[in-house]
Amino acid sequence: VAKPDGFRLDAVKHLPLSFWARFNKDIRKAARPNFELLGEMLDGDPRVVAQVQREGGFTTMFDFPLHFALNDVFCRGESAARLGAILSSDRLYPSPGLLTTLADNHDLPRLMTQCGQDLEKAKDALAFLLTVRGVPSIIWGTEIGQIGEKEPASRASMIFAEAPLKAEIAKWTALRKQHPALDHGATEILVASNDVFSVMRLLDDQAARVTFDRSKQP
Repeated sequence: VAKPDGFRLDAVKHLPLSFWARFNKDIRKAARPNFELLGEMLDGDPRVVAQVQREGGFTTMFDFPLHFALNDVFCRGESAARLGAILSSDRLYPSPGLLTTLADNHDLPRLMTQCGQDLEKAKDALAFLLTVRGVPSIIWGTEIGQIGEKEPASRASMIFAEAPLKAEIAKWTALRKQHPALDHGATEILVASNDVFSVMRLLDDQAARVTFDRSKQP
């Protein structure tokens, strides 16, 4: 949508949902069929995000609840059961498989900062992001391990240098493309304990089991 001179998207974040419902309805009337409207509500509660999607008339939303859980579990060592709690709330969304998932972005602390610059923790977080339901979003700098707690560091210019996470992202992206169950399969939670999180991604003719285990047990 073309923006008039002087119009700032960040200046409209406090508009009521009734505005967005009307705005999005009008946009759909003027747009081509199957036009997708992605909403952003920076909140860790799935109920809040689902309400904004439903009442605001958005096709889908950025999945900030899963983002916060991902960083808490893989970067800060919190209970893996948090992931199960968030995914169990998928019933609140009309199409949870369309939610846009993310490990970081320019408005948030970067992944490597969240993980204390621990490369292995960041790799685990990205492996989860690229095997869980939703549409994964990778922003510039994640592949090079860009750090930054807040602006301006979190949105610094791209540095075309060594990219220690590029191969990890490429590996899981290729597997996701190769196995449709990882891309758009239904999610069944098998284990959600303090140290183990395991899900099945299910299609009619394919199933993929993904397990994260930090228990140090066989």
